[in-house]
Amino acid sequence: MTVALFGGSFNPVHAAHQLVALYVLETHAVDALWFVPTYAHPFGKPLETYEHRVAMCELAAAPLGPRATVSRAEETLALRPGFVASRTIDLLELLGEQHPGETVRLVIGSDILAETDKWHRWDAVA
Repeated sequence: MTVALFGGSFNPVHAAHQLVALYVLETHAVDALWFVPTYAHPFGKPLETYEHRVAMCELAAAPLGPRATVSRAEETLALRPGFVASRTIDLLELLGEQHPGETVRLVIGSDILAETDKWHRWDAVA
C-alpha cells in the first residue's frame, strides 16, 4: 500500500488543504492520504489544541472519501520520553515500525521545501 502523508500544523485546516489532498488522491498512485496534524510545532509556532486540530482535519477529510483519513501518530510521538517537538524523521521512523512494508510519500508545499535547511535530519528524510 502507498500512503501519502500530508503533515502540517493545520491551524486551521482550510479549503486549500482539502484541494491539495484531493489533487494528490486523484492524480498520484496512492492508496490513501493521511492528514497528520503536528503535535507541537518545531519552530515554536503557537497552535490550537491538538484535539481541536485533529477534529478539524477529520471534518476536512470526510468529504474526500474513505481513502482520506487522519493519523494521530504525532500524539504517539509526543507521549514518548524526551519529546520536544514534531519532527518528520521521527514520524517516518514511527510509521515504518507501525506499518512495515508500506510505501510512504510526503506531501509538502514548495514554501516548506524552502525551509528544509531548518529541518532536523532533513538529509535522512530526503
